[in-house]
Amino acid sequence: MTHGRLWIFLVVLLAASMAPLLLLDLDRAGQLASALALPLAVLIYALSTIPLKGKGAIPWRKLSVVGAIVIAALGGTGVLYAAWQNTRDLPVDFPDGEGGTWKDGYHVLVPVPGSPPERGRLTMSATLDNVNKTGDCEQTATLEYTPVLDGRPQPSTSAEPGREVDLSLAGVVKKAEVRITLHYDSGNTNCAVNLYLGEAVLHD
Repeated sequence: MTHGRLWIFLVVLLAASMAPLLLLDLDRAGQLASALALPLAVLIYALSTIPLKGKGAIPWRKLSVVGAIVIAALGGTGVLYAAWQNTRDLPVDFPDGEGGTWKDGYHVLVPVPGSPPERGRLTMSATLDNVNKTGDCEQTATLEYTPVLDGRPQPSTSAEPGREVDLSLAGVVKKAEVRITLHYDSGNTNCAVNLYLGEAVLHD
């Protein structure tokens, strides 16, 4: 292989090995460094194919191969970690209580962390605690969850207290919120309860 063809081959390999950069968040320096390790490993390995001159030449061919393997392993590990970091579920911490005593028709807007949130869906739940010592107000209610994306309400999902709902945040540009509304049938409209948000997870 002539030197001209060798360098063309190196350029093609280098360009192809840059593909992992398209999958990463380049704002994170650690991810960028991990991705750059892969093309660097390819370049070092390709350089090892250049013939040695003279018996006393340093055996950099073997050293280059070993170095390329080590760098590629480190870079591959970094890319896998970055992919996991960008797809794993993210726990969301909400305040313990929302809005004091609730009655029929009360609602609250709960902000979703992130601008925009780092995942496209939110799984959450809420429970009720009866203010009075008697009655079943915490069991007969219905909670309505409405995603509000950049100020625009989306289709709602209703569930019993304590039951998880999975909400779509698709299309949000900057700000996501969830409006939670308490509903009772006509026979229990005088109920008074406290609302508590349970565990929530952002995911794709």
